[in-house]
Amino acid sequence: MLRKKSGISQAAVAGIPGQRSSREASSWLLLGALVCAVLAGLLVVAFLRAAAPSVAVFVFKKEMLPGDRVTASVVESRVLPAVAVPRDAVKSLSELEGKHVRFLVSSGDIVRTAHLLESSGSSLALRLAFYGGEDFRAVALPREASAGLAVEPGDLVDIYAYVPVQGAPADTGQLVASSAVVVSGPDRNKDTGQETGITVAVPREAAARIAAILGMNGRLLVALAPPKMGK
Repeated sequence: MLRKKSGISQAAVAGIPGQRSSREASSWLLLGALVCAVLAGLLVVAFLRAAAPSVAVFVFKKEMLPGDRVTASVVESRVLPAVAVPRDAVKSLSELEGKHVRFLVSSGDIVRTAHLLESSGSSLALRLAFYGGEDFRAVALPREASAGLAVEPGDLVDIYAYVPVQGAPADTGQLVASSAVVVSGPDRNKDTGQETGITVAVPREAAARIAAILGMNGRLLVALAPPKMGK
């Protein structure tokens, strides 16, 4: 009986290394299969990239406002799959000469001929045409009119005026222009470092009223108006 038990124990002990070897072999096989799967995936990706044609195009490096001049400094070259490139994509810097942005574009947008407008006017004049039209004029307001008001091009503002008249109530004021569009500013004067005023697009009649008020030593105040939300 003792011999039988001893024989069983020896067989059990002898079987343990075999089990370990089997497990190790399975682990190596699993690892090898995983490596092969990864390599196969990389080969498929490389094959697809080689098979799919690519095209070198230009994209905008920053957001551009309507009327902004397009130069080589505001675009960068990028290689994209041909299927993702529109037909009118710009592929040569020579196509950008004398061009301006027709409407708002975002950083990373592919430069297309549909984005571009050729004009001899300045960026400000083109922006005025976009925001207002032929009956609008760009008027530079005194710095004091918008001091402390954080506005950006495209914002809508109301312009109020006060002309001191002897004997008139101190709170007498008038609305000169409603929902005027800020087309530029505020900026910094390169020589003095002081903040400049804003330039707004207003109808001709409002431009004439602003000129008359400033001629009478009147004061202007700019108030930010809410944007027009689409319904």
